[in-house]
Order: sequence, then C-alpha cells, then structure tokens
Amino acid sequence: MSDFKSDTKGLDNLNKVFKDLGKMYTDVGVLEGNAYPDTGMTVAEVGAIQEFGSDKLGRDDIARPIPARSFIEFPIESRMKKIVKDVSKGAAQDFAEGGSEKIMNKLGAACDKQIQLGFETGGFGKWKPLAPFTIRKKKSSSILIDTSLLRKSISWRIGKK
Repeated sequence: MSDFKSDTKGLDNLNKVFKDLGKMYTDVGVLEGNAYPDTGMTVAEVGAIQEFGSDKLGRDDIARPIPARSFIEFPIESRMKKIVKDVSKGAAQDFAEGGSEKIMNKLGAACDKQIQLGFETGGFGKWKPLAPFTIRKKKSSSILIDTSLLRKSISWRIGKK
C-alpha cells in the first residue's frame, strides 16, 4: 500500500474561485448621486445624455442635439483585450489564494483605467468634436470635461447575484 498523500488545497481554492465568480458581478460607471450645482441634474443624468445622446437638450434654452459620446461602453468594449490583460496580471496567485473578490476588483479598476483613458483621448479619437458654439462658450475644445465631475464620478462596485 502507498503512503502517498496529495495536497489539493490549490485545486480546492481554484474550484471555490470559479464558483464564487459565477455568483458575482462588477458594476462600472456613474454609481453615486452627485449633482451639478448649476443645473441640479445628477451626474448620472448628464452621463446618460452624453453616453446615448439627445435630440431635445441644449444649454441656454436653445434646443439642439447632443451627439452620443460613449464614455463607458465604448472604452470597455473597444479595449477589452487590455482589460483582460490587466486582470490577468497575477491571476495565478489570485486563483491560488481563492481571491474572487480581488479578481472582481481588478476588473473594476481595469475598466476604470480604460474609461479614464477615453476621457484623455476624446474617446480614443472617436468622439464627435464640440460644436463651435460650445467651444466659444466654454473657452475650450476639451470634450466631456468642464468641471471634471463626470469623469471623477466613475467608480465600480462588486455585487453578488
């Protein structure tokens, strides 16, 4: 008879992580209820208008369309390979230690990183430029950056299904 004993702790942790990950999700976006003091609109409302566009809104009671400038969905979808690469760094250690929450936090941080890069690059060069009227009014051609409140409101949270 053999006295062989196997240590399955690593496999047990891996199995636990996969089970836990299947029961978890990471929300990324404008999750808090901040509001713009000058309009009273919440950051989430302004974010939705910018993300999807609107044909009925404008400043100064002048109705003009606001084009969609996806600052959440587009950066995440178009940079998914970079997000996966960031989450994969140290993944073997995370899996071995049973760190499903750590993995989900890394996912949120990696998505946030790409969203912030989107702000820095005008949606990786894909956002429609500002109208001349808007540039004159705000004295800047920076897209989606007036007060930086929208950009600073991006966050993530982990939840369980």
